[in-house]
Amino acid sequence: MEVEDVSGERIGRVILVQVGAAMDGGSGPSHEGRHVPNLPSDLAERLLRMGYIKIADTRYFRRDFRYYVTTDQVLSVQASVVRLNGFFRDLITAFD
Repeated sequence: MEVEDVSGERIGRVILVQVGAAMDGGSGPSHEGRHVPNLPSDLAERLLRMGYIKIADTRYFRRDFRYYVTTDQVLSVQASVVRLNGFFRDLITAFD
């Protein structure tokens, strides 16, 4: 799926959807079977708890540049496009 920010700029494509611990009935910090983001531990824990979408930036030739979007940053999903409620520059970024 393609991803665009609130301005309509296409920023990349979804490469992973991770359901949060609160949604899958998880009661503890177990990461078994989950993709743990390559981020500082407090930020990674927050993403695992809330759930997130991992986006590959397709605007540039950097295959290792990623964005992480929490579920509350998603405005809508329609016709294979995820629309965000903010700008891409405000997203969590990482090199994976």
